[in-house]
Amino acid sequence: SGTPYMYRLVGLRLAQEGFHCVMIGYRTYPTTDIRGQLDDVEKALTFVHENLGENEFSDIASDSPVYLVGHSSGAHVASHVLLERHDKLKFVQGLVGLSGVYHIGEHLEFEKEKNVHDYSPLTPVNRGEENFDVHSPSLLVDKVPHGAQVPKFLLVHGREDEVVPHTSSKRLFEAMDGRRFNSELLLLEDVGHADIVTELFDMEKPIPYLEAIKEFCGLQSMQHGKEVHKHDCKEPRMRSCRREQRRFEALPRIVPGLINMRFPGVVGREVSRVMKERIPALTKNTATGSTPLTMAKLRNRNMK
Repeated sequence: SGTPYMYRLVGLRLAQEGFHCVMIGYRTYPTTDIRGQLDDVEKALTFVHENLGENEFSDIASDSPVYLVGHSSGAHVASHVLLERHDKLKFVQGLVGLSGVYHIGEHLEFEKEKNVHDYSPLTPVNRGEENFDVHSPSLLVDKVPHGAQVPKFLLVHGREDEVVPHTSSKRLFEAMDGRRFNSELLLLEDVGHADIVTELFDMEKPIPYLEAIKEFCGLQSMQHGKEVHKHDCKEPRMRSCRREQRRFEALPRIVPGLINMRFPGVVGREVSRVMKERIPALTKNTATGSTPLTMAKLRNRNMK
């Protein structure tokens, strides 16, 4: 699994695009299970929101919009906490889920086909197969009370993902569509599981799905190096200082726009490899070329 520090280039790219970004972490198995992870993310989000406009967040407006982003298992935890604890996290405007696991039982079957289930913490971290349904966001959607205030969802997934199949995001989208929740689905051609994150390590390359994320979060455009946003704010930034708050990690400087979660799990080593390759090029301000992306886009019928 990774650490927030490993993803500092993601934060830098987001800051360059006009976001204030804080990267938060949560405890991983075997230190805790899914319940502890949900607690950590809820506490992190609440801490950040309650301190906007004060102390180290004094230069950020207290009413700045907050969005949550997670990748892989981070997307699972992020979607889980927003669906289960939406009443406590009403200040969160939306979720960007990247290549997420949203149905635990189906993903276990996928891991069995790959013959990796014996090495995966999927079952113990989700408290055994008997609890898979209660920790599957695709099924949690049906448990959300009618009329509840649920943040909007943007689900982004690569069609070439061999770690978490894109059908995972498609199933959650269809479940939300059935409940008429505000959601979007982006399916990216020629994009794998780690690619969807490591593409963001490049400070100069145009990335189509990043534009979709900016639109989703209300960040309209960047003109002459200055932010143009629906919500007035000061210059975007990401600071690399760290704060401990009941065993979760945070890199304070946020919003408006995005809180970028720690991305633990199977992509850690691949991310480290890509960072080693790209950091020298980025230091020289040289873009690394790669195949342009194309994407298919679906919207729920009744988006506001």
